[in-house]
Amino acid sequence: MIGSTPLNSMYLKFLSAYENHCRVIGFLDDRPRWVGRSVSGVRILGPSQDLARIIDEFSVHGIRTARVIVGGDENYLPPEEMQQVYTACVNRQIILDFVPDLVGLKKPNSQAASQPTGHPPLVDQFFVISGYFAFKRLIDLVVTSALILMLVPVFVFVSCLVLIDVGPPILFWQQRIGRSGYSFLLQKFRTLKLPFDWRGQAVPEIDRHSWIGRLLRRTRLDELPQLLNVVVGDMSLIGPRPLLPQDQPTNSEIRLMVRPGITGWAQVTGGNLITVSEKHALDEWYIRNASFWLDLRIAFLTLRFALTGERREEKAISEAMNLQQSFSQQRSGG
Repeated sequence: MIGSTPLNSMYLKFLSAYENHCRVIGFLDDRPRWVGRSVSGVRILGPSQDLARIIDEFSVHGIRTARVIVGGDENYLPPEEMQQVYTACVNRQIILDFVPDLVGLKKPNSQAASQPTGHPPLVDQFFVISGYFAFKRLIDLVVTSALILMLVPVFVFVSCLVLIDVGPPILFWQQRIGRSGYSFLLQKFRTLKLPFDWRGQAVPEIDRHSWIGRLLRRTRLDELPQLLNVVVGDMSLIGPRPLLPQDQPTNSEIRLMVRPGITGWAQVTGGNLITVSEKHALDEWYIRNASFWLDLRIAFLTLRFALTGERREEKAISEAMNLQQSFSQQRSGG
């Protein structure tokens, strides 16, 4: 909702009384002294010119914006700002409404809102998934439960570090695509400070980093909360890393046949030192060759990676690229 106006305040009360399934994400207001305050329990996040950036920030965390409501008519904002709001809504397929036009509290047209990003994978006629993946789920539950119990002191210690360094909340979540193309919220310990300060002003990227955050990312301790994703079935201990919706490869049907992993073949054979195409090839190679012994090898290589850092394994990368090319030719009939 744009504008901490009496109209918006009244509409918010009507909304909470009439449509309990709807939730107002936040307010925007161009008066700096109002940023950080609350209207009927909903926080004012920043000025209206930050609308697009705030919508995208919420979207990364799995919170979709279905409607933007202006607390006045078309002339409530200056023409330049109104155009920015309009463009942000059109580009994201979000309904733009004005409180004076909302008679009878019309429900938003769900077809105009942005659709869920998950999609069922296509079937690869040249590949049948190994039966090991059914057994693998039992291994995940047993090992993950034991790890959580053993790592309780580490969870507490890292939580305290995050709380001191970047403040609450201690967990960060992002929408990722998992098995069968369905989305879930991936959990991590926060390693970056908030993108906006208490005044609603954008914080420079360099000021969001800290040595504690870099340490947690380098040692992969920020990934520990993903053990909870494994317990509920969103992820596996080992598998292809889950990607953001916009980062899905064109031919993603094979990688979406299995649960994504906390660590995987691509991470221990190159990590951030490999290209996107190499990573996809390594993920596909793993799915085609998955076994208990391969998973055990990846687990040990992950420990080495955490202690010694990333390194490219040229032989593994070359083998995966050649295998992917071979199956691509089969698909195309070459």
